[in-house]
Amino acid sequence: MKKYFIAILFAVNSLASNAQCTVGFQAMTSPSGNVDFFATVSGVDSFAYPINYLWSFGDGSSITSAIPSVSHFYNSPIGAYTVCVIIQTADSCSSTFCDSVVFNSVNPCQAGFSFYLDSITVPPISPCVFIDQSIPGALDSVISWSWNFNDGATSTVQNPVHTFTFPGTYNVCLTINTIGGCSSTSCDSIIIPNNVPINCQANFYSVVDSISGQIYNFIDQSFPDSTNNIVNWSWHFAGGAPAVSSSQNPVNIIYNLPGIYTICLTITTSSGCTSTFCDTIITSNPCQLSATFNTQSPTTIGGNDGFIETFVIGGTPPYVYSWNTGQTTANIYNLTSGAYLLNLIDANNCSFTYTTQLYEPYDTTGGPVVDTLTTSIIDTCLGFVPDSFYIANVVIDSINNIATITWTFTNGGLTSSITAQYTYFYSGNNAVILTLNCGAKILTTYMSFINITASVGVTDNIEEKLEITVYPVPFNDRLNVVFNSVKSGIVEVNVIDVTGRSIVMKQIMVSSGENIIELNTSDFHSGIYILNIECDGKALHKQLIK
Repeated sequence: MKKYFIAILFAVNSLASNAQCTVGFQAMTSPSGNVDFFATVSGVDSFAYPINYLWSFGDGSSITSAIPSVSHFYNSPIGAYTVCVIIQTADSCSSTFCDSVVFNSVNPCQAGFSFYLDSITVPPISPCVFIDQSIPGALDSVISWSWNFNDGATSTVQNPVHTFTFPGTYNVCLTINTIGGCSSTSCDSIIIPNNVPINCQANFYSVVDSISGQIYNFIDQSFPDSTNNIVNWSWHFAGGAPAVSSSQNPVNIIYNLPGIYTICLTITTSSGCTSTFCDTIITSNPCQLSATFNTQSPTTIGGNDGFIETFVIGGTPPYVYSWNTGQTTANIYNLTSGAYLLNLIDANNCSFTYTTQLYEPYDTTGGPVVDTLTTSIIDTCLGFVPDSFYIANVVIDSINNIATITWTFTNGGLTSSITAQYTYFYSGNNAVILTLNCGAKILTTYMSFINITASVGVTDNIEEKLEITVYPVPFNDRLNVVFNSVKSGIVEVNVIDVTGRSIVMKQIMVSSGENIIELNTSDFHSGIYILNIECDGKALHKQLIK
């Protein structure tokens, strides 16, 4: 595999006009040939955002960005460049950092190829198909192919088809040349069988579906005897479904369980010649089932408005949900505090188990008490001395950050309710205090706890709201991800395929407002993928198609 290296020398002075904030950066090359820069800022607090980043790349190019990560393409990828980043924070702190980025090597191009005999054409004129698999150097491309088949014949076609006149061993060579002047040669030995076989010979190879990992296609490579034709193909697939086939090239043979299986093909020609060939395949575990969850503990002490929402990743639908509460849906609501267990099973009997705990608002195991909310003293009398009280209802105004709380007081058969409004600033567990004045300066204070979910206007970063869009749909070699973030922070971006295998995983610093990131998807195979973005415990999902 080709690799493209850069060496980064951290030996240039760092200049800062305000010692309160300090900036630096790191750099690395991407598979596309771009250089990705990521600035790191220290010595700042929440009042420093938003931060503006001014980059100069040492080749006459510069850019101003509202996020710390940028990407730049160097037209001449060999040499040293002095790269500088200057930050200016919202609270007027500035810092400058410069460093040398050195491209110290670019790996050369590499010729390569594969080949196979075309069994569709009946001998003795079976041709050999050659497939170019050469790799150009970084930022380069192949412009010419020169084939030498070692039998006196040559070709300049990228993927030639050549018929060898006589059986034997041939040392075939491919030489490539690139736009950048790179040249490379690769040779391989090819054995050409007798084109007029005395006996028929069964043969085949298999191809697995890269998306499912459970479906196999089989391609016949058999030879008949002399000039006769193959008239019958008899396949036996041990452990597969179906178990037999009479097709020349059977497809969609399913292996649901992992293991080693023997496949046999028997051919019969028009002259009565028969031949059997067997080979083995090794199937992997198809159970790639997982899930992510969105949970919410009860809002009030003793409340039952908690919930758990399930987002399944991978596996084969339909799914069976079995909760320890007896519920059988993906999402369960109206929950009290306590332990919850889900056993998730897909159509292939693959299973995934999840356990979680919902907490009372005063229980710091589920999160700290982030604030204490008070309101003005209320001049009123209950008319009795309560022996118990509780919060009966909470209404959240997420636009104005106001919590309207109904307190209920009881004693025997007596009940009285008082409603008060509180301004909140943080999501999570909040202590709330109610003070009543029943005249003659007799003040009585009550305290309880509530849990406030994050929403617009909440100043903490416990759960951040994100909205995701992607383009193009379906995507090709590039995927653009657009999302809005309420605050600056770090989000984790993860792309997985339908088997649950992680294809892309990275952490990205985002700013408040709209953010756009570009993912290189040139190595992705066609199929369905899942995009996950996680920020401070909140996960969002998007299905992708290439």
